[in-house]
Amino acid sequence: MALRSAFGLWPTWLPDNAIDVGDFGHVVNGVFVRDGMIGTFGATVRTRSAKPIGQQTFSSRSVSTRTVGAGAAAGAEAFARITFGRSFGAYLALDGCAERRATDLGQLAKELAEVKAWSPESWLVTGVVRAEAALIAVSSGRGGSLELKISNVAAGIVAELKGGAQIVHESGLGFRFLGGPCTPLFRLARLTDGDELMLRGRSSPAVRLVEIDARVGLEPF
Repeated sequence: MALRSAFGLWPTWLPDNAIDVGDFGHVVNGVFVRDGMIGTFGATVRTRSAKPIGQQTFSSRSVSTRTVGAGAAAGAEAFARITFGRSFGAYLALDGCAERRATDLGQLAKELAEVKAWSPESWLVTGVVRAEAALIAVSSGRGGSLELKISNVAAGIVAELKGGAQIVHESGLGFRFLGGPCTPLFRLARLTDGDELMLRGRSSPAVRLVEIDARVGLEPF
């Protein structure tokens, strides 16, 4: 998906699904499937909160947005229209964003290397981006569109997400989400030993957790 190319992070499917640092699972066709939490193995994950990100927007090159209406005039109706020029075009708007990430990945890697039940196919969530409100839309074909009723043209779409924006029309969309709070993006890591994926029950000074950039070597999503 284009969101991978933009952020190098993984999109949560679905955005309002619960996911947190320390979750582990496997990836099927580019989608992370949660199996559990590493706390069940006795491993401890420590986290830190990054500086709040605030508002974030992204759109594919084929996506255009246009707002029409009477500005901030009291009682005036205003609308925002998002148009998709090709299939799988993506639009994302987030408000109230903050990221939480795992710390001391080296120590965590050593703990997981001693867990005999840890599968070399497992992936670990090492960071999550939470948003107070989000709008995510992906087109299913060329000519898709999404129209929103907003209260202030000058403020723009992102500022209207926290309760102000309402979907009044949509067509040609394969996926659409408007709501919050949610966890739209996250980071994944694999356990490695040197340059090789970590083998079950094998530990060495070279063992480490490597965060996998979502833009590299994966099926389109």
